[in-house]
Amino acid sequence: MNSEHAASSNHNPKDTAANGSGKDGQPSPAAHAQSGDVFAHRAGAFAKGLPARLDEQLRRNPYATLALACVAATTVGVVLSSRVMRAVLTATMTAAALDLVRAAVRSVRANVEAV
Repeated sequence: MNSEHAASSNHNPKDTAANGSGKDGQPSPAAHAQSGDVFAHRAGAFAKGLPARLDEQLRRNPYATLALACVAATTVGVVLSSRVMRAVLTATMTAAALDLVRAAVRSVRANVEAV
């Protein structure tokens, strides 16, 4: 799969300009910010289309959609009813929030240093 991608592109994947990294091989702040912007755009587009897709699925497969909702609700209930699972969920969400804040601070710092 990687060989197909490399064969179809016109650049060397180890080239710093091709992979968005700097001279030392580390990703540049601009490349990191751009990938975050692309992800945010895709996530926003997905979220905007979600109600229409859910409505379409509900109309085509009402019992399957109901079953999926029941499974999701049961899973959430099991996770939240267990003390251990609540601790794992809290630790995971805390780590994710911390990572998002660090990325935001790096992005702001890179934008300030660029000016």
